[in-house]
Amino acid sequence: MQSEGPIVVVIDALDECGNAEDRAALLKVLAEELANLPFFSVLLLQVVPSTTSRVHFESCNNIQMHTLDITSDDTQRDIEVYIRHQTTMLRTQNQLLRLPDNWPQEHHIHALVQRASGLFIGRPPRANFTGCI
Repeated sequence: MQSEGPIVVVIDALDECGNAEDRAALLKVLAEELANLPFFSVLLLQVVPSTTSRVHFESCNNIQMHTLDITSDDTQRDIEVYIRHQTTMLRTQNQLLRLPDNWPQEHHIHALVQRASGLFIGRPPRANFTGCI
């Protein structure tokens, strides 16, 4: 069977969904059945490191675990690029707002990047995240 692949499935913030028992059951199914997906499939799972997630995935040969550093310069640059893109879209697609070309100012962008605390959504900072592929 020919495929167009890759197929990428992203599950973000699994640790914030449902209850611990349901999450453990889902992690177990994913760990056991991931090897049965077509070779061109990729699962990107983002969870806060925990004993539960490590138990299910550490023994799987087809899974790579990566700890992401939310305090890295790369993360800060990614957030800055995202903020610049979103504010540019807001300014250009909403002419009725009559925002000046220099909106937002550099110090506002930097303040937003700092307030993001390495995260793309508004929530208190966490130590780090683990991405599993």
